[in-house]
Amino acid sequence: MSIDSLASYNSNNVNDTLYIKQKQNSAVVNAIPQKATRTSYAPNISLETPPDTFELSTDKRIKKNKEKDMPTWLKGMLWIGGTSAAIYGCVVGHRAMTKPSLEILQKNFTSIFRREVSKDEAKLLANKYREILKENDVDSLCRKLFEQVKKDYGYENTNIKLDIDRITEEARKNEAGGGWLIGKARVALRPYCREGHKMTYEGKKQILTTLMHEFQHVKQSEIAYRTDAEKYIQILKKNKALPTGDKLKKELNEMQRILSDEGRLKTWARERNQSVEELKRDINKALNDKDYSAFTNFDEAECRQNLKDLFGKYSKLSPRSDEYEKGLQYLDNEANYINGHEDKAGYFEQIMEKEAYAAEEKLKDFYDYIKSIW
Repeated sequence: MSIDSLASYNSNNVNDTLYIKQKQNSAVVNAIPQKATRTSYAPNISLETPPDTFELSTDKRIKKNKEKDMPTWLKGMLWIGGTSAAIYGCVVGHRAMTKPSLEILQKNFTSIFRREVSKDEAKLLANKYREILKENDVDSLCRKLFEQVKKDYGYENTNIKLDIDRITEEARKNEAGGGWLIGKARVALRPYCREGHKMTYEGKKQILTTLMHEFQHVKQSEIAYRTDAEKYIQILKKNKALPTGDKLKKELNEMQRILSDEGRLKTWARERNQSVEELKRDINKALNDKDYSAFTNFDEAECRQNLKDLFGKYSKLSPRSDEYEKGLQYLDNEANYINGHEDKAGYFEQIMEKEAYAAEEKLKDFYDYIKSIW
């Protein structure tokens, strides 16, 4: 995040990262044995058993009259049908046994949104997201999901805006992802969907997963700001300052790689509201003339105003609160943030990313739940 956070980490690509795996306790539905029942009526019993029926005798032997006359192909069909029914029953039974319960959904939503979510609200949210995911227009889907996630995180009436940069070239699909632009108070989304193609269900889920991830960072920004607003702004300002030593070399090496990657050049140029030629000029100035001014701009006044508008209405956190302790951790993490291209393992170990990817992990139960009620 030292020269340009979105440049230094290649678009927060969720498809190209090592997910943090967290085992979730799966819900086990105990099978409740039914009471044994007996037929309450007494049928008329003939003295002679009809020749084409099955008779269950007291010693539980089954006598099949005329079985010898049954065609072999018919026997085979009955065997296949019975086997298929058994397999189908096992599959349906397994899904019923492994379907996440409403209690798990409630627990996960409470954890993700960092507020108490009731069972009724959890069910309502599941249905809302399920309906939104039926949307096929990419931009409309992004905006609807953004507004719903923003509301559920508690930021419905705030100045957070959405930027959509749709990727249509298959060669650039690894650039899909998103980002939280703190000073600009904007969430950036880069969905991948080729022109003339409908977005797959997996692609739709990826957009929702990315939004849940980025709004974790919004929540972290809120807590850091309410812990020490001035310190937070100074950390953000320092992160945009000119790096030195080995860190500068890494940044310049990354710029050199971007310069030779047309796809990343286009993406970064769009993010900076520049043409590709203008960006190439700025990179070459940094590489050849040691002029880094184009990459160290920080509009402190804009950042202050956006953060104040966004979080200023909340009270400052008490030093004795758990949130305050968490805020201190976020401030430290922001000051020593590890970019993915510098240290991939370190990137996933820092608290801010751990929490964001943990939220993604908890969404798996949600996806299983809405699949079962589709």
